[in-house]
Amino acid sequence: MADTSHSRRSFIKRLSLAVGALLTGRSVAASTAPSFYIAGVRYYQPQCPLATGDRVSVVRETYQGAGCFAVYSSRGERIGYVPREWREAIERSGMTTGRVTHANAYAVPWRRYQVELVQNSSE
Repeated sequence: MADTSHSRRSFIKRLSLAVGALLTGRSVAASTAPSFYIAGVRYYQPQCPLATGDRVSVVRETYQGAGCFAVYSSRGERIGYVPREWREAIERSGMTTGRVTHANAYAVPWRRYQVELVQNSSE
C-alpha cells in the first residue's frame, strides 16, 4: 500500500509540474531537476555522515556488467548509487553534481539521503 501511495504522489507531482510548464511555456525537463533517494546506502559507510546542503557528484560506472551511476561525497567517498529508474534521465541531462536536500542518519537506508542534481555550469 505504501508503494502505491508513493507512486500516486510521484505521478501527481509530475503531472502538476507538466501542467505548470505548459501554462508558463517552459519545458518539463528545464523546470525539474532529477531528485532521488540514494540507493545502496547501507553498503557504504562514509567517515562523516552527509548533511543537508552537502555537495555530491555522480560518476558513471559499471555494476555487475551493467551501466550505472555511483554517488560520491565531496570528500570522494562512495555513498551509494542512483536508482535504476533515474539512470536514463541522468544520461540525457548530463548532470554530474548535486546537493543533499534531505539527510536523516536514523531513517531506513533507502530513505536516508535525498539528492537533487543541479546544472553543472551553476556549480
